[in-house]
Amino acid sequence: MALECELIVSSNAPHLQQLYTGFSMLHKKGIIKLKQTIKPNTEDDRSNLYNDDYLIVIINNKTLFYDIHDSNEIDLHNLSSCDFYFKRSYSQNKINTLKQYQSKIFPLGLNYEVLPNHVDYFAIKRNWFFCKGTDRLKNTIKTLDAHNILQFSEREKYLQSLPLPELPPKILFMTRTWNPYNKTRKNSKVTERVELNDMRAACITELRREFKDDFFGGFMHTSYAKANYPEALLENNEFSKKKNYVDMLRNYPICISTTGLHSSIGWKFAEYIAFSKAIISEKLNFETSNSLSVGTNYLEFCDLNSCLEATHTLFTDKDLRSLLMKNNALYYHKHLKPDQLILQTILHAL
Repeated sequence: MALECELIVSSNAPHLQQLYTGFSMLHKKGIIKLKQTIKPNTEDDRSNLYNDDYLIVIINNKTLFYDIHDSNEIDLHNLSSCDFYFKRSYSQNKINTLKQYQSKIFPLGLNYEVLPNHVDYFAIKRNWFFCKGTDRLKNTIKTLDAHNILQFSEREKYLQSLPLPELPPKILFMTRTWNPYNKTRKNSKVTERVELNDMRAACITELRREFKDDFFGGFMHTSYAKANYPEALLENNEFSKKKNYVDMLRNYPICISTTGLHSSIGWKFAEYIAFSKAIISEKLNFETSNSLSVGTNYLEFCDLNSCLEATHTLFTDKDLRSLLMKNNALYYHKHLKPDQLILQTILHAL
């Protein structure tokens, strides 16, 4: 008899698709029996921190709260009312300040946008409720187009690969800028975005200079990127389209990752794991689940020089590249694949 799970859905945000996909995959396998209740947010439901970045699930009369917000902040209202709190940007130092609640907060793991390989009727209901006008029809068709006949969508089978250690040691870093000035922000948040953009631009420029044709990367063409980092743009913005990016990703064994907004671990890091890449990452600011670690899954850098040094190491050391790639393939299939990620949270609740 399948375990009954009820999703209390208040959003259809891209950050949540990994969670929805995991539950849908388990439902299709008959491991759980899924029910979905759509409950639009009201002002009373919202904390000061969250709008669309959470999911509530009821299992065995226990409440599971999934927090996929970029920052390490904790939603204290929902923390007090849930039985298990799964946090994407998990900071043990932050958790230690919540002494009476810390025993029910667990790291959720890495986040990225991924859709199921099958037609997901729960997704159709979400699209129909949360989307308006032509977006409603477009997203419903996208859900029904399970084989990507009409257009490319981020389905699980297209966003993963086994290791390909025999690939020549080429390096990929395609990324984007974040406009610090497109709305009113605290000075600290403006500074954060400027520094994030500057680090990415420096990596692009120096990796191009150092590795020449063995490196490919650059910024997506936005008005802010074109105005502020013209020397770091992609040579052709067509490469930034998701299908083109995924096709390129398959052929580059070494991939660069930098810090995301609110010091988060970005979606690219998770995608690199799913594609079994040898990863070079800026220092991770949050803990992840299940022993993801430096030297086992990725090499770490903290400034431009250490980025170049780590890249040279992986470029010249085929055995190390191969080891990281194999370890990341194992990590994906054990811990990051959407159904496995969700199954581990369910087992906590049981």
